[in-house]
Amino acid sequence: MVGIPGDALVVRGGDPHAPGRLKDMIGQAKRANELKKRKTKLGYSLSVYAGYDPSKSENDLIRDIAAVSPIPNPMIAVTTAAQLLAINCKLIPDRRLPCHVRVVLGTEADPERVDTFLVLQQ
Repeated sequence: MVGIPGDALVVRGGDPHAPGRLKDMIGQAKRANELKKRKTKLGYSLSVYAGYDPSKSENDLIRDIAAVSPIPNPMIAVTTAAQLLAINCKLIPDRRLPCHVRVVLGTEADPERVDTFLVLQQ
């Protein structure tokens, strides 16, 4: 497994400030927990994509992430790994960056933590 540097970009599709987004994301975290429960005890998590290359601009990194990641939304939200780690989330990458990452929110789908996750996204 690959470690994720604090200044890695974390990208998620969709508008984090859209009406009903908090409820939708809590539902997604609950579904992910049910699907993953049989395989692992990660807890409640959300799917994101992350990329890191200090030689590239933020826009270039976003293009790199989009090139390898099936983000099905016309709008994206961006934060950093450090911001997510600061609210006690765990980041579990699938492989070398840029790649799919699980943001583990914890052992319950806490609306306050999901709301904080949404607020961090620009």
